[in-house]
Amino acid sequence: MRQTLIRVLRRAARPLGIALTVAVAFYHAWLGLYSPPMMERLEALLYDLRFRVTLDPPPVAQKIVIVDIDERSLAAEGRWPWSRARMGDLLETLYGQGVAIVGFDVTFSEPERNPVDAVLADPAIAARAGGLLRAERTRFDADRQFAEDVARGATVLGFFLHNDGGYIGELPQPLVTLPPEDADYWIVPQTLGFAGNQPVIQQAAAGAGSLTTEPDVDGVVRRSPMIYRVGDSLYPALSLEVARLFLGAEQVTLETALQGDTVVLTAVGLDGHLIPVDARGRAVVPYRGYSHSFPYVSATDVLQGKADRALLDGAIVLVGTSALGLKDLRSTPLETGYPGVEVHANLLDAIIGSGAQERFWYRPDYEVGATVLVILALGIAIVLVQPRLGAGGQILFSVLSIAFVVGSNYALWVFAKLDFPLAPPLAIVLLLNGFYLVLGFLEETQRRAQIHSMFGQYVAPAHIDRLLDTPDQVTFEGESKEMTVLFSDVRSFTTISEKLTAQGLKQLLNRYFTPITKIIFDNQGTIDKYVGDMVMAFWGAPLDDPQHAEHAVDAALEMLRKVDELKEEFGAEGLPRIDVGVGVNTGPMNVGDMGSSYRRAYTVLGDAVNLGSRLEGATKQYGLRLLVGEATAAQLPNHVLRLIDRLQVKGKTEPVQVFEPLCRKEQASTELLARVERWHAAQQAYFGQRWDDAERELAKLLVDEPGCKLYLIFLERVKAMRANPPAAGWDGVYVLNEK
Repeated sequence: MRQTLIRVLRRAARPLGIALTVAVAFYHAWLGLYSPPMMERLEALLYDLRFRVTLDPPPVAQKIVIVDIDERSLAAEGRWPWSRARMGDLLETLYGQGVAIVGFDVTFSEPERNPVDAVLADPAIAARAGGLLRAERTRFDADRQFAEDVARGATVLGFFLHNDGGYIGELPQPLVTLPPEDADYWIVPQTLGFAGNQPVIQQAAAGAGSLTTEPDVDGVVRRSPMIYRVGDSLYPALSLEVARLFLGAEQVTLETALQGDTVVLTAVGLDGHLIPVDARGRAVVPYRGYSHSFPYVSATDVLQGKADRALLDGAIVLVGTSALGLKDLRSTPLETGYPGVEVHANLLDAIIGSGAQERFWYRPDYEVGATVLVILALGIAIVLVQPRLGAGGQILFSVLSIAFVVGSNYALWVFAKLDFPLAPPLAIVLLLNGFYLVLGFLEETQRRAQIHSMFGQYVAPAHIDRLLDTPDQVTFEGESKEMTVLFSDVRSFTTISEKLTAQGLKQLLNRYFTPITKIIFDNQGTIDKYVGDMVMAFWGAPLDDPQHAEHAVDAALEMLRKVDELKEEFGAEGLPRIDVGVGVNTGPMNVGDMGSSYRRAYTVLGDAVNLGSRLEGATKQYGLRLLVGEATAAQLPNHVLRLIDRLQVKGKTEPVQVFEPLCRKEQASTELLARVERWHAAQQAYFGQRWDDAERELAKLLVDEPGCKLYLIFLERVKAMRANPPAAGWDGVYVLNEK
């Protein structure tokens, strides 16, 4: 079931990847600014991280001071709201200190009650002195007196816009009143109500701007409107209006663009100071840093004449509050509990600074189309490349693609001041790379399990570990390569089996196969199969082995030594004394997972394999225990070999030279080397048809090794050849008609 699922996923990997890419691109193209909370939250987190990492504010453009109605001011001057007289004293003192402009992050929407009205509420007093008191009422009108203080200088008031309906106070003159026939095509959000200032105060002010901010869905203020809409009228933000008065600009210019039938804002201008905004009229707040990035002066210090005149002289002053109880604290990308008045200060500083456009990040009107193209390009690249890579390549490609998306977005943010969204392209990169990594992991897990299942019974555990470390080198498909095969068979097995019970035979074979298998594993061999008493093994697969012939022969020699030990053990226990014959051959073979749909096995096939089997059978004819083919002998420079015969085995038309490996050269004694040399001399005489010389050398060898079947065979051949000389062109090949 799992394998089927993986195969289905692999076949569907590219179509699924393309479908996912198109879905994300389509989603961004159609939803754009109206992303659901999850995606907007992810984008917000990435925005905040990017903002913190790149925070590097330029020098302050102009002296901006915040007069703070803080906890100390409330303790000293009384609870909020303060009287108009107290606020008038604050204004009078500020202008007396040489302040250039005062902007209020405070709204005076409710009238202050005239004390004359409170006195006249008593009928007795009203009857006796009502006329006199009414004549003096204006002298005690706090709103009118405060309006006179407001008019002393360039004072900018604040007002709030909301969607709860209802109107309080009065708004200033709008920047623009849209013609009714055009108003429906503007997408600057409308508000349904406002809380303005008392008319007498508003009319005395040099200007007014909105204090309303628009936090994102997580409550963080990252962007703030520069332009607000009430009905068909457009109004400025407090920071924009203060900047207009400071720069002496007669009016605010609005740059727009058409998107279909919709009019969208692209920038707000003040005498060459251009503020990039999005379609909703919002500018990115270019925070200089954490709170108190601007100088703060406690309002009570101003009222009591303790403020530094040098700090206030020529400054733009924003009057606001950091007191917890007045609830004008905001969450920003840098911190929570950030005074709302300082949000306006950051915007104001950026607007009036030189190169204002370079201070504001912005999201251009073509952003949606550009982001869609980026998503499509990234998705197609991943779909085309990832399935072709291995596990390591997939991880590297994933890291590089993530680094590319994040790095390019970072570069646009830092060097071009472009606020392109990072979440959509990063989402497609993470989703697709994650999908292909998981699929690759599942395939790798399946492949490792397949390798372990397939080769666990054939090779040593250490060899399995090597296979698992390099699974790309393993193929279950058939392949042709040069390898070495070994066949080992127990002599007279039928006779042995007749002497033992089934249980006894099983135990004997287990005691034989266990050490033999270990020897093959220790010499990097692969077990092909056990057939009765026969063992078949090969070298050079599933992993390449450049020394496959040498390792196979080393295993064969060690097997013979182990059989000698077992022979003595079995004899001492009254069990049959076993012996074996081993054939080893090297050549091209087909190796792979072969068989039927019912049963399969990892095995080798080919003429070289068949010859190895014939060589094992030929050991009986010569009375030897180990024979190797000439291709194997050619790859044994470190072994002592003796040429046994030029042999044409059954089923073959081409003769081969067969050799007997005796030991490794460093293990050979002088006596052994001398005997091998004498044997080769006898063989040369035999192949040269010098029968007398061959007979004499063979007789000497029999003295040292009485009864040696090999020597006796060749003595019989010499006698036969002497009696019936071979035909001309005889090459010494002996045809073996038995398997």
